[in-house]
Amino acid sequence: MADHKVGHINLVVVVSGVPRAERVELGAPLSHLVKDVLKESGDQGRHEDDFELRTEDGRQLNLERSGREEGIHEGQTLFLNPRDGAGG
Repeated sequence: MADHKVGHINLVVVVSGVPRAERVELGAPLSHLVKDVLKESGDQGRHEDDFELRTEDGRQLNLERSGREEGIHEGQTLFLNPRDGAGG
């Protein structure tokens, strides 16, 4: 189980239809998570601002805010998708 006082949780980020297990720091901006996921998935050619991160119920997360501020939790699944009209 994650130690929330330390501030790390485990979650799943689905990118290009592929679920990826991630360990994230709750106090860090979500843009850090997006940057790491894009690097790991081999999609480094695009800036993290070209993507949006959403919860399972479709709520878009603010990448400038931390996971704690956005209310993400242990075991949650998030979806990383290109923004409408983003380059490419």
